[in-house]
Amino acid sequence: MWKENFIEYAFKKTKTEKIHENEVNTKIEKMMEKLKKAFDKNPAAKIFEESEALALSIMINKYFMQPSEILKKCCEIGLKKNEAYGADNILRFKEKGLIVRLSDKYARIKNLLENEKNKTKIDEFNETIKDTLEDIINYSIYGRMLADKIWN
Repeated sequence: MWKENFIEYAFKKTKTEKIHENEVNTKIEKMMEKLKKAFDKNPAAKIFEESEALALSIMINKYFMQPSEILKKCCEIGLKKNEAYGADNILRFKEKGLIVRLSDKYARIKNLLENEKNKTKIDEFNETIKDTLEDIINYSIYGRMLADKIWN
């Protein structure tokens, strides 16, 4: 049942937007601030929807990919990771744990994009911008599922 719910949530309509390269950093900063505020409250599905929309928009605009192509890949990764880590991995800290993970991933993407722009540093962990955005999308989907109480 979890697998079916995950796939359904992955393909729920997510609003994306055209983001110019010079706006990405500002949008990431705003998202990180929203995540920080959401941590102090009871996180709702809205913050996870906004997070997914931002990561999806960045991928669409940076890599000229179709949303369905991105979400299909994210589903494959999300299902494999959930199987590898186990459902308790997410359930242990629930939405608040996902807020922390998303905040870490947004900080990571900000640094990766800055390093790419300045050509200053090679990533020694072999985590690409695309990998990080896919993780953000999956954590956001997990968050929506938890907020809507369908994680089972």
